[in-house]
Amino acid sequence: MDHQVAQDATGTHLDWHRALIALRATIPPGTPVEVHFDEAAKWLTLRRGHLVAAFNFAPCAQTIPLPAGNWQPKLATSAGTTPFSAGSTTVLTSIVT
Repeated sequence: MDHQVAQDATGTHLDWHRALIALRATIPPGTPVEVHFDEAAKWLTLRRGHLVAAFNFAPCAQTIPLPAGNWQPKLATSAGTTPFSAGSTTVLTSIVT
């Protein structure tokens, strides 16, 4: 994983937002957004171009279905990405093979 944010570290929020801004800058304007969610399971995914943000709102770790493709974690609020940790946010990028 390129960048992991430890929630109790000094400067964490600033680092997190800088990393998000840098990732956002890689997406061309006008790129469509796809949103998928499961309210009962408490997860949401947002895909825009080569990035997917996966949000686990559940109080336990779980697997979140991702769009077809080869996805690599790029930025995360916790170390667990498969399954996704409880209360975590993970941004993944598409890997071209």
